[in-house]
Amino acid sequence: HRDLHSFPTRRSSDLEYRKVPFAIINGRQINSSNIIINSVGRIVQGEEFVNSYSEGQRTWRHWVDDKFVHTLPPNIYRTWNEAVQAFEYISTNGNFSSVDRMAVKYAGAGAMYFVSKKLKKKHNIEDERAALINGAAAFERALGDGPFLDGHKTPGVGDLVFFGALRSIEGLQAFDDLTEARPRIVLWYHRLKETVDANSKRVRE
Repeated sequence: HRDLHSFPTRRSSDLEYRKVPFAIINGRQINSSNIIINSVGRIVQGEEFVNSYSEGQRTWRHWVDDKFVHTLPPNIYRTWNEAVQAFEYISTNGNFSSVDRMAVKYAGAGAMYFVSKKLKKKHNIEDERAALINGAAAFERALGDGPFLDGHKTPGVGDLVFFGALRSIEGLQAFDDLTEARPRIVLWYHRLKETVDANSKRVRE
């Protein structure tokens, strides 16, 4: 989901909740990152998901929430072209007239380009791409030889939180650079994506 983008759109304004993040899961609007993760976890693991957090899973959940997510805006809007690329998605998928689409694309890109520079400074990020890739490398090391964290055969909350963070940049240059630098993350990402999609389909059925 592109719900990490902080620029309002008509599409999101039609919904009852206007703050980010929010997600649509099985046709239902879910608000707040914690509730989103719990909802996705229940799809994958059932009702026992919320009570299944290990200490390691909690650690990675907090790491993503408290540290890794701060690398995302500086990477999404790192350059003018990347900022325009991000807002191309928003303007194309939102409910805009052709004039509004152009305004959102370029005004939004310009605004977030400068905001991202302030966020980079605020969080003491020297090289935003290196911070993104190094974060993925740390997660890779935690995976070890297992398919998911803690060697589990099914994803836990730490997996799902990191997956959600990466999904917000899928399709953007930042995601392409990350997966080129850390190809093992690509395998984990698609493995988790297939698990979520398969379980979501089963729940709908």
